[in-house]
Amino acid sequence: VALRMKANEVTDFDDDLRRLVARMERLMSEAQGIGLAATQVGVLRRLFVFAPDEEGARAVVNPRLTTSGDKEIEEEGCLSLQGVRVPVERPTLVKLEGQDPEGNDVSWELEGMAARVVQQVGHVLAASGGEVIEPNHFVAFLGWSPGTEEDIFTLPELVGRFSLAKIQPSPAIANLDRLDWLNGQFIRRLSPDELAGRLTSRMPDVSVQALRPLMPLVQERLRTLNEAPEMLRFFFAEPEAYRPEQLIPKGRDAAAATMALENARSTLAALPDWTPETIEAALRALAERQGWSSRDLFMTLRVAITGRTVTPPLIESISRLGKDRVLARLDRAASALAQPLPN
Repeated sequence: VALRMKANEVTDFDDDLRRLVARMERLMSEAQGIGLAATQVGVLRRLFVFAPDEEGARAVVNPRLTTSGDKEIEEEGCLSLQGVRVPVERPTLVKLEGQDPEGNDVSWELEGMAARVVQQVGHVLAASGGEVIEPNHFVAFLGWSPGTEEDIFTLPELVGRFSLAKIQPSPAIANLDRLDWLNGQFIRRLSPDELAGRLTSRMPDVSVQALRPLMPLVQERLRTLNEAPEMLRFFFAEPEAYRPEQLIPKGRDAAAATMALENARSTLAALPDWTPETIEAALRALAERQGWSSRDLFMTLRVAITGRTVTPPLIESISRLGKDRVLARLDRAASALAQPLPN
């Protein structure tokens, strides 16, 4: 049940929060555990406590995890199913950032057991933070198969298909890449309104109404809801300083890229209709006239308009941004290229 709840960002660092931390540390100690997420005790806050070593328990509020290093497979206990242990592959290094119960910024570089613990507890908390993954689906496929090529089942379908005869004798490995893939499949099943509603906790300054028309651009690309804010940021904020090398295709120079941006601006400014069809036709014709591949021109425009090299579909994004904002960004990118490049 905890994995289906939606954990909220912690904003109040008060006595209630500190009492919750003390309670969680006590429960973790009584259970002889080494990690506990707030959602596992029915509290919908982004908070976990962990005690992977002799230094004692630590609490992390609004945690952010960045993994690196090689991957290793080790058996882990299941946080929600007592007595269950399965082999899990995880990165060996973790950078953990967040806040302590007083609201101060904290950061740790963790490895070994500590790295595994925060990934395990952090994954529970991430899944509870508005993700749509069906945990029963993922757990059911650890050591069991329906005997077909089918991958996605509802809970009633799982109950109807499950049988002990199809449990596999070899040890199961919890493949977290598959977990992300499954999460993406359930995201695709949401309506645009449902998906926009789930993203508001991650983009609190953006309304559901503003997000709703953008959902078709990202829904097929998302593996987790946490990926959405970065994908959509350029719709609501101007790109930060450009990196000139990203604006210049291989085999071209700054002067050629600047001219391409200026030509694209003139071409788009002259369009009487601002639709994906007219925008794409005009830009492909421009690429042919100036002897560029559409791929090279579109990459230069992508960076100029979004500030990123990987984005939702470019043409649809240009259409959604609107003519004035697109033209202003093309001007800004061309100006950035006019500056002397660093040696």
